[in-house]
Amino acid sequence: MTQIKPGTPPLDDVTHAASQNGDWFLQTIVRMVNTTALRVPVTLTLGGGLVSGDLISGKEYFAAIGDMFATAPAADGNQIGAQLASHFAGHGETVYGPTENNTDQAGMTRHAFIHLKNARFVDNAGAIPDAGLLWRGRIDEVIGFSLGSVRTSPKSDG
Repeated sequence: MTQIKPGTPPLDDVTHAASQNGDWFLQTIVRMVNTTALRVPVTLTLGGGLVSGDLISGKEYFAAIGDMFATAPAADGNQIGAQLASHFAGHGETVYGPTENNTDQAGMTRHAFIHLKNARFVDNAGAIPDAGLLWRGRIDEVIGFSLGSVRTSPKSDG
């Protein structure tokens, strides 16, 4: 017979903690992606539908956000865009770069958010937008997930 170790929380407490913090398995995958160059195609079930794309690190996400600002047209010759690009890249490095622990400067877990590249929202009509975009969301808001991403196929008129 299996013995329960003293101090082990009841199953209801473990289930409740998991539901408050998000899926432990998804958190593990996000942690691996945040600490390596790994990219994983994933489809997430959220309260409002599905989002599908390539799971990327927070560091890569903020670098891509910076690149968007760096290439945005601006009246000042895009000097502000270059400054914002540097700011966001620095933020990604500060929060998601190498560290001794899993928390950022504000004490938040580094793995509380999930970042997607080439993200598409999926509904009955298909995936939108076709080109994909950058997406960021809280892990504790994800209801479920599948490894692999939804791809659209050309619609036929027949």
